[in-house]
Amino acid sequence: MDTPAKTGKLVHLFNARTGIPVIADAFHHSLFNNWEHFLSLLDPVRKAWKVADGIPMVDYSSQEPGRRVGAHAMHIVAEDFRQFLKETLPVDFDIMLEIKDKEKSALAALALARDDPRLVTANPADA
Repeated sequence: MDTPAKTGKLVHLFNARTGIPVIADAFHHSLFNNWEHFLSLLDPVRKAWKVADGIPMVDYSSQEPGRRVGAHAMHIVAEDFRQFLKETLPVDFDIMLEIKDKEKSALAALALARDDPRLVTANPADA
């Protein structure tokens, strides 16, 4: 039987052997999570990223209602995304949306994250 710390240990082992930063996948973690909360995965993922790599990245999606388990949503599910942002505070990371309608959901995600203190809407280097 898996232990609660297994996913974090796998992240560490993979990164230690390859030197490649690890991307946390929120949706797949929700399906196969070794009884761990997603937040507990973010510390080992953060440690796998060097300064030169930038801030850690999280792949985000949710379940498409009425489809097989594991089918990615066609559009961002607002309440799921709000809850995800709330549960991951204060950890900072970039979000990559794995959602079928891409740009429409990206704009919706920006609106939903409007008050999140981690949201950066402009490149500081451009200022």
